Amino acid sequence: MSGKSIIALNQLSFAWPKQAKPALQIDAFQLNAGERLFVYGPSGCGKSTLLSLLAGVVVPQAGQVEIAGQRIERLSAAQRDHFRADNIGLVFQQFNLLPYLNVLDNITLACDFSRQRAATLKTRQVSALSEAKRLLSRLLLPEALWQHSVMSLSIGQQQRVAVARALIGAPPVIIADEPTSALDHQSRDQFLQLLMAETQDSGSSLVFVSHDESLKDHFDRHLHLPSLNQATVSQGGL
Repeated sequence: MSGKSIIALNQLSFAWPKQAKPALQIDAFQLNAGERLFVYGPSGCGKSTLLSLLAGVVVPQAGQVEIAGQRIERLSAAQRDHFRADNIGLVFQQFNLLPYLNVLDNITLACDFSRQRAATLKTRQVSALSEAKRLLSRLLLPEALWQHSVMSLSIGQQQRVAVARALIGAPPVIIADEPTSALDHQSRDQFLQLLMAETQDSGSSLVFVSHDESLKDHFDRHLHLPSLNQATVSQGGL
């Protein structure tokens, strides 16, 4: 892991409209390039709010959100959209796959929206299509399904497509929101091993949100968001 910061939060405060109290407050936090962070806490503690801030979907009322050297709270909404496409691979809890596209097209679409991801693949002398196929093979999705509509896949299979879409082009940050919630114990452990291996190979940092604290030991760092929304950080260890 590098000592270079990939995420830095400072004096962060965010409140949703018509809320008197902040939904999230973090005095200071830093994640280094290549680190894997586990974010956990009770319902309503601000986990989804934190992801929205990191992804630039919303901006804080106060404080700084720096991702890959860019202060994203200073960007316009359109600029944040472009920055997100280039720098952040998102695995949504509901996957957000496009039903009118097949499996491969859902994945390569990420490179259509991001010149930076496409350029990364070009530097590696690999096409978006061949990289999508490699990721699907690595994530154990049968080749017979690659041309199928994503709506014909099981929940676990859709999840693998969503992860491949997030990983393609090696964005600096991968954000995963409760990605194991629909999996049984064996499938969950297998999925985590694959996700960890792929992010390590690509050098991407991982921010992984879950209510399941039993997953903590898979991660380098832990960020606990208690009900009072004051974050505490601890070291992990495999």
